[in-house]
Amino acid sequence: MPRVSVVIPCWNAAGFIERTLDTVAAQTYRDFEVVAVDDGSADDTHAVVERALAARGLAGRSIRQVNKKIAGARNTGIRAAAGELVSFLDHDDLWFPEKLARVTAE
Repeated sequence: MPRVSVVIPCWNAAGFIERTLDTVAAQTYRDFEVVAVDDGSADDTHAVVERALAARGLAGRSIRQVNKKIAGARNTGIRAAAGELVSFLDHDDLWFPEKLARVTAE
């Protein structure tokens, strides 16, 4: 079981999500999974996320759902999360490489 589940709500994110996932892949802390929730996108967000996770060797999955807005997408991600901790990352945000290391430090 991963310690951290990175929940990424996505909506029409195909043009940006790969950059976001690049910053997740660059994390110095490695005990995590990615749970991306495609919140009813009209573009190919789901397929882009699936390919990007595989290409970067990231553990995780992309879940499709009808549009429930950001809170609904986050709740779906929480329900699917296997981690002890949840960290949210919006599809158009970028993380510094030490983000997860800092939030998991005791």
